[in-house]
Amino acid sequence: MKKTILRLFDKLKMMFSFEAGIDITDDTAVLYRRNIVIKNIIFLSNIAYTIILFVISFTNPNNSSNWVLTIIFMPFTFFLNRTLKKLIYDDKKDIVKQQVAMYMASFYMFLSSIFIYFRLKSGNDALSEAGYILLYYSLVVVSLYQDRKMLASVYKWMLVIVTILHFTLTYNIYSEDYATDLIQFLKVFFRTEAFSDIALRTMILILFMIVVYSSVQLSQYVYDERKTEIKKRKGIQTDFSDVVSDLFEVILNTSSINDNTIEHINLVKEIANRLAIDYKLNEDKINAINEYVLIHVNERDNLKITRKEQLQESDYQEIRRRSEIGAIVAKRIQLERKCEDIVRIHIEGNANKDFVARMNTIQNNIEAQTILLADIYVTLREAKSYKRPYSHKLALECINEEMGVYFDERLFDKFIKNNKIYEDIYNG
Repeated sequence: MKKTILRLFDKLKMMFSFEAGIDITDDTAVLYRRNIVIKNIIFLSNIAYTIILFVISFTNPNNSSNWVLTIIFMPFTFFLNRTLKKLIYDDKKDIVKQQVAMYMASFYMFLSSIFIYFRLKSGNDALSEAGYILLYYSLVVVSLYQDRKMLASVYKWMLVIVTILHFTLTYNIYSEDYATDLIQFLKVFFRTEAFSDIALRTMILILFMIVVYSSVQLSQYVYDERKTEIKKRKGIQTDFSDVVSDLFEVILNTSSINDNTIEHINLVKEIANRLAIDYKLNEDKINAINEYVLIHVNERDNLKITRKEQLQESDYQEIRRRSEIGAIVAKRIQLERKCEDIVRIHIEGNANKDFVARMNTIQNNIEAQTILLADIYVTLREAKSYKRPYSHKLALECINEEMGVYFDERLFDKFIKNNKIYEDIYNG
């Protein structure tokens, strides 16, 4: 039972909600959704109006015209709903059809509320005020479109017709014997209770219109500003994503991955992991090191998604997530290049104080140092275009004599002290 009620509420929410995954920068799509919501409101309103007409017919059984109007009203509302549905759903991307549906729905709400007020006033005076409230109800429904031009048009017609109703239906001024000429009529009429009531009703109606119009104008302003901001953000996202995708493409293409590279990185991971344990880093930092060592390998395919031709998605969070991953990958590749620069400069004998100072400004936290030290050892053991592969002894001598300036003293001492362990890991 509870699930059934929840499903019913979800269905009602979808019927009367403006937030349904709509791109608010698309005016046609927004109007299409508004038309659907208003159509559903009209459907419920028609049910209420039909019930009201039946009540009038039952309370005045001797008046056959009540039944005639009730019977006529039902097929009319059916035809109207069919027409609205056709306009709205036939081509939801046609702005002209959506606008026609908007004006048809708005003027129907306005005219139907006047018709019901007319029936309530003429059929049962006790319900006349309830019918008058429907005029305000129709204005509220029309205001949901948040279209100032259309709302102003409805207001003009509403004031004209309601004023006519005040003088002809609410108070039968034409049937009263006030005077034979206009001036005398006005002198007498301005002192009557009818004039006070009509003036008060008109004033309250105008005040209500002003408040609703101001609310619509404010909402429209906020909506326009939000739409403009989203358009700007989309433009910035597209430009930023294009730059990021180009940057990552350059980075990834200059950092090729092959079997030898994978083997190198796995060795770096194993040695860095053991060095972190020997240094007694906590578990979180050890896990961060293990993840960071491999991130530029594991996340390459995810970064390839962010190419220009594929960046039409509107999911800001997804673009942000990829950009954050890309930034981490770029940092990891930077650390890899730092290792290569240090090894090459020292092999060539060109290291100086400025170079050491510059290198020590690049990712110098203890986790990065742990990976860098492991990477330097593995790099020294391997053959490069500028060097032959070093034995463990020669690599250790090079690190011990020249590389200490890049590392935390205790971390460096742990590596030198436990070097046999790292040799065993390298040799497999």
